[in-house]
Amino acid sequence: MTYAIAMYDIASNRRRARVSDLLLDFGPRVQQSVFELDVTHDRDLETLRSNIANLIDLSEDQVRLYQLPPATRPIILGSHTLQERIPYLIL
Repeated sequence: MTYAIAMYDIASNRRRARVSDLLLDFGPRVQQSVFELDVTHDRDLETLRSNIANLIDLSEDQVRLYQLPPATRPIILGSHTLQERIPYLIL
């Protein structure tokens, strides 16, 4: 499993909502425009990148995806902590 961080600065509310909905399929929102993503395969990250590119205006918007090593764990300071996600398998 690959972990990634996604963050965006998107001018249009409509495009922002579409990108947000797409990112929520991969993991929780941890701040207003920041998401922690669980990506099963590297090709899923490439598919996500391609889908985002089709949703945004490349001349106005910016989305950043940072792929993290599997052993990376967040250090969370403050009261807004997330519940730990438990890996699962859907059959």
